[in-house]
Order: sequence, then C-alpha cells, then structure tokens
Amino acid sequence: ADEAGVSQVRQAHSVYYLERLAGYEPHLKSAQRSQTLSEMDAEINDLQAAWRWACRQQDIARLRRGLPGMGLYYEMRVRYAEGIQACLAGLDSTEDDREQEPEAAVLRARLLLWQANFRVLSGELETARELRRQAGELLDRLEAQGIEARRPRAMYWQAEGEAQVELKLKLECYQKGLALYQALGDGCRQASMRG
Repeated sequence: ADEAGVSQVRQAHSVYYLERLAGYEPHLKSAQRSQTLSEMDAEINDLQAAWRWACRQQDIARLRRGLPGMGLYYEMRVRYAEGIQACLAGLDSTEDDREQEPEAAVLRARLLLWQANFRVLSGELETARELRRQAGELLDRLEAQGIEARRPRAMYWQAEGEAQVELKLKLECYQKGLALYQALGDGCRQASMRG
C-alpha cells in the first residue's frame, strides 16, 4: 500500500478511537464505570495506537478531548507507567513555547498535571512536585493572557492540596479547587476532593 493510503487509514483509526475515548469519560464518572472499564480493556491497544498517532500528528484538539478518558482509565486500572508514557508522548507533541497556540498550551498544562498525578501514585514525589511547578507556571502565563484554564487550574489546586502537610494549606488549596470544579459543573471531581 502507498504511504498516503496507510497514513489515511491511521488517521481514520485515530479519529474513531479518540472520539470513543472522549465518550468514555462521563461513563467512567458514573455507575457505568465497571462496564466502561471492561470495554476499554478490550480496546486499549487500539486506544493507545490512536493516542500515539495523534501525538505524532500533533492533533491537539483530539488529544485534549481524549486525555481525561485516558487518564481516568490508567488511574482506575492502576496502570501508572502507561499513563506516564501517554503523557510524555503528548508532551512531545506540544512544545514548551511561549508562542504556542493557547489550546496546545492548556493541553500541555493538563498533561503535566496528569503525569504528576501518575508520578505521585507511583511514589515519585519529587518528580511530581517539579511537574506541578511547571504546570503552575504555565497556568500563570495562560491566565495572565486571559486564556480559559479553569479545569487544569482546578486540577492543579487539587494536586497541590494533596501534597500539603499542613492542614490549613491543604484546605486552602482544596477550597480553590472545589470552587473551580463547582463553577465548571464537575460534580465527580468535587466529590473526589471531598473524600
């Protein structure tokens, strides 16, 4: 087969599976979680191939929509190393550049935070701290430019809260994250922060 034809098939495959991945997110946050995880287990090789292709193609919009489903899957299935690898592949597709498109910069912040989450869950606390710091700096830049970044900022405050030892600081971070999740209408994340 010619290279253009192969590329076209890979693109169609990636589009199909990343749309499925985006559709899984609400089900992973519902009573359908177990069934959805089983479906994703059956499709994980295709989902991973679709993710890798989208990373190589720098398909920011599809990566952005698919990231929560991918992240939740790896977290719920305790597949942290694979989550880290998916985040690294995504980060390779988004350059750390002050001139990058806002959508790519927001995706980069989200990928840094998901990777930090997987690092914490893997016991790599120092690496996670550095990733959160990078994400926080990027979010500061985006917010200074008036770019919508409430969802990754809420995720940032949740992660910062989890990292705090002092109860007062922990509660301050959680309150900031909860307020953002509430404004975004994300009841699942609000519930997870309330423990």
